[in-house]
Amino acid sequence: MKTELSKKISIRIDYQLIDSLEWCHVGFVSEQYFDLEPGEEPSLEFSVEKYSHAINYLQLLPSQVRVTHLFVEDHQNACSREITEFFLEKGENRLIDRKDFSKGKEIYNEMIQELKVRSDPPTTDIIRMSRINNILSPLFHGRIMDNPDGSQDETVLWTTSKPEERK
Repeated sequence: MKTELSKKISIRIDYQLIDSLEWCHVGFVSEQYFDLEPGEEPSLEFSVEKYSHAINYLQLLPSQVRVTHLFVEDHQNACSREITEFFLEKGENRLIDRKDFSKGKEIYNEMIQELKVRSDPPTTDIIRMSRINNILSPLFHGRIMDNPDGSQDETVLWTTSKPEERK
């Protein structure tokens, strides 16, 4: 089902299962990866992903996977994104490394640490960091609590910028 739109963007997820060091590879077309509006041309910069984490495209549980590595390359706009996600403590904790490139040059990087700090109610600490002038610098510290109705409450504990200034 490759369409003309699909050829403009390459999408691949590599992953390792928890009990193996071998890499598995899965490719996707734009229509599978992005939540496109009717007539919308896919774009790495402007299109919205269907899921926030590569593992959700694989239909696997975090407890089954050691690491995912997402590659998205927008050939038309000469930009790309790589996101590596490590799963720790049976998938309850995550370490995420994101890098964005334009014309082969890194233009954005961010590391995110998600740590489960409480089981009842489920609560996760999130720390976002970036290399600024080659120094690992904290950007954000927050806490997300899962509510019984499926909603979430986020508490910002510390931030260096307003949400609209973060990528």
